[in-house]
Amino acid sequence: MDNMNIQVVQELSGRYLKIAVEKKAGDFGEEVLRYNDMDGILRPQIRQIDNMPQYLYEIGDRISLSELFKKGQLVAKDLKGLIYQLVQRVEMVSEYLLEGQDLVLISDYMFFDQRDKKLYVAYLDGYGCDVG
Repeated sequence: MDNMNIQVVQELSGRYLKIAVEKKAGDFGEEVLRYNDMDGILRPQIRQIDNMPQYLYEIGDRISLSELFKKGQLVAKDLKGLIYQLVQRVEMVSEYLLEGQDLVLISDYMFFDQRDKKLYVAYLDGYGCDVG
């Protein structure tokens, strides 16, 4: 997806992954996420600012995978668990007829909850990252 701005922001209501795009690529994924609770898939709040959609994904106190890797406390078992969860997320979205390539799979923007040891990933219609 061209002309996209991705960042982690702190707002009064909490911490969010914010993705601003020039125009929407579609609505199907948004609708699916609105009506289905998918374990580990972040649900967006959608805002229109200057006729440009912004997607806000609540991340709270979860840390990015980049931060997790920098801590250097992962052992093979932990890494295997993360990879397993990532594969589950990709398979789960396809069960809902969503595209795995529309998961935002960048370590700075994938989040890990240290309390429940769970990986969280954002989904954005038209993101189009090739997952092979």
